[in-house]
Order: sequence, then C-alpha cells, then structure tokens
Amino acid sequence: MLDNANHLPEDPLQLRTVATLLSATVKSQALRITQLEHQLSKHRIDRFGSKSETLDQLQLRLEEEEIAAKA
Repeated sequence: MLDNANHLPEDPLQLRTVATLLSATVKSQALRITQLEHQLSKHRIDRFGSKSETLDQLQLRLEEEEIAAKA
C-alpha cells in the first residue's frame, strides 16, 4: 500500500485514499488482536484453570460482545 511514508502522494484524492486504506488496516488489525487476546484467554483458562470462575466468564463474555460489536 504505502512503502515509504516519506513519499506521500501530493494529490488530495490520493492522500484521502491512502488514509482510508490505512484506517481500514488499523481497524482490521485491532479486531484481529482482540480476537487473539480472547483466544489466548480461553487457552489460559483451559490450561491453568480459573481462580475466580465468575470473573473469568464475565471477562470472556465482555470480550465476545466487543468482538461482535466491531464486526
């Protein structure tokens, strides 16, 4: 997309396009990070168990709702 930030396009329309693509990339990566954090949290609970089952379940439910809201 944009190999070198020092060579940005001069045309406002092209700049807008680059900004839109970068914004979409950031949103996509943020969603992926959230999904991976959720997956890691589940694996930790499966492997190590839960000190406070209720709090962990609440945390997972909140994370699932965040993922669903971002999708």
